Amino acid sequence: MENIDEAFARLDKEKLLEVTYLSAGCRIFRGDKQNFLSFLNTLRKQGDSGFCDVVLEVDGQSFPAHRCVLAANSQFFYTMFTSGMRDSKEKHIKLCSLSSSALSTILDFFYTREIAINRDNAEDLLEAASFLLLNHVKSACALIISNNLSISNCFSTRRLADKYSLDELKKKSDTFMKENFQRAKQESDFLILSCAELYELISSDGLRVEKEEEVFESLLKWVRHDPANRAKDLSSLLPCLRFGSLSLAFLEEQIQKESLLQECSFCQNFLKQQRRRRRSARAKREVAAKERPSAKIHNVVVGVGRGNLHTSFCFNVEEDVMYRLPEPPSPTFQLGITVIGRDLYSVSRDRHDWDESTTRLMMYSLGQTHKTVHYWYEKNGDIQSPSVCLGKTHVVSLKGKLYTLGGCSAFVERRAVVQCYDPVENAWKTMAQLLTPRCMLGVVTTEFHLYAIGGKTSHTINAPEKLVERYDPEANYWTPVAPMNTSRASPKVIATSENIFVIGGLHLGPEVTCEVYKEVSDQWSNIASLPSFSTPKLTFTLNQEVYVLNSSETWRYEKKKNSWKKSQSFKSLREGFEDFSVAQLQLPKFCFEHYTRIAPQNLASFGRSFYDCSSDDEDEEEEESDYHPWFFWGEDSSGSD
Repeated sequence: MENIDEAFARLDKEKLLEVTYLSAGCRIFRGDKQNFLSFLNTLRKQGDSGFCDVVLEVDGQSFPAHRCVLAANSQFFYTMFTSGMRDSKEKHIKLCSLSSSALSTILDFFYTREIAINRDNAEDLLEAASFLLLNHVKSACALIISNNLSISNCFSTRRLADKYSLDELKKKSDTFMKENFQRAKQESDFLILSCAELYELISSDGLRVEKEEEVFESLLKWVRHDPANRAKDLSSLLPCLRFGSLSLAFLEEQIQKESLLQECSFCQNFLKQQRRRRRSARAKREVAAKERPSAKIHNVVVGVGRGNLHTSFCFNVEEDVMYRLPEPPSPTFQLGITVIGRDLYSVSRDRHDWDESTTRLMMYSLGQTHKTVHYWYEKNGDIQSPSVCLGKTHVVSLKGKLYTLGGCSAFVERRAVVQCYDPVENAWKTMAQLLTPRCMLGVVTTEFHLYAIGGKTSHTINAPEKLVERYDPEANYWTPVAPMNTSRASPKVIATSENIFVIGGLHLGPEVTCEVYKEVSDQWSNIASLPSFSTPKLTFTLNQEVYVLNSSETWRYEKKKNSWKKSQSFKSLREGFEDFSVAQLQLPKFCFEHYTRIAPQNLASFGRSFYDCSSDDEDEEEEESDYHPWFFWGEDSSGSD
């Protein structure tokens, strides 16, 4: 500790700094303010001999100080010393609302203008700063507490913010609790929430859960922690649930097995009301309106760029919002994708090695919610890799398994090979071959079967095929079924629950003809041609209706009128997404809303280069005597000239 002599010696060595030159030879010099504060601090530590005129007492410890310094730093002390009350004249003042360590740190701050705040002392300092009316210290403590917000302390931090009126910290902890409710509800602090705190939490639309059942079960867990005092709160807390996201069967099952709910008259009356209301169409609309936003199921399109286009997306159809997914591994050349459950699979090739053995299978889980695990997994590992050709390979899923088929090998030979990947066994198998080897197929799956539609048996100039083959995965057997009415190569195909729609195809002239296959009757029927003469780029289903996209329009098929009508659906996917492999599924918003939003036009152009692949249709229109897809090769290719 510096003594008085050393403090004076330091002052003697101080050099004044010239800061302003005035007229008539007058100059203004400035000394070091820190030297002055340091000298005052030295005097403080001398006690009475350092002119200290007040002693603060906390927890049996004494802290000498100067009234003028305390009053200059704290409105609390200024008011105390100028109030004229007895304490204003006392030399020894007892403070009961703060700890000795916090007071010591704050006194150091008064005399040095520096304060060290960390997660260990932030709460104590916050209490002291609030008591002494030090808003700047209070804000600094709130910042440290905010930066250390975690699953284990989010509930206590929220209470702290409420206690000291820290609006920003309260807002941040509220958001954190709601976004991380799945993990936060496992903490012991969740069980000691007050009824009002729990009400505020579970009544919020911002609460992120995958299923409303999670909220229901956490509510029961909270009540069971103190059933004698909390059972009565069920009548006020249950209406906070989003019953539009809960099935009636689930509610009945819970009431049947949970005695707390059986004893609650509100629960019984509420269940009867729900049974009555769900019978009417109006009630169904009301129930749908009371869904938890994060648990509401949305129609989603996922896509991964083909060829060298290394980007992927998730598109919310109802809200017309695009989210950017993590980039697939590079350097790879993507051939096709499919979805099994919530797992997105991509079959790709090494850009620098076109040998069939270099095929890679990558998987990305769309159910991931923690940002640190957002990456693609390679599923091949030590297992046998699939032998997938370069051109026109199709990747589909059926009954929880992935299939690859179609295309050409070595750019010449049509392929009949069909391979299957089983995620449960993490293994590839070679299945029964196509009856007729061909590429430029249309491939689609229904509930029980896989269909190979049309295609070409050669890349020489010849007509495409009408033939259709059906695969039964249970019997591992291909069967020819009724042929199409029109020969088609590379048609767009899409299946609803009852029918298979086939749209367009190459070599058909300017008209985009369409036909429908009824699986039950094994019959094909021609339907209205697509009004637009431009090549269809993407096809989708939504609520059992078929949508076809080209570069500027979306067409919806109206079955009753046998006509195509323009639609506003999928409008963000009309332009720039023909070079993406896409798949459809349904997901709760919880599974994708945490991804970064991106403008569709920005994503469609992301990562493109001169050597990116063209669309399938452009590829197939390259005629045909020798199939040499030169545009697949970049300057860094290892292929021969």
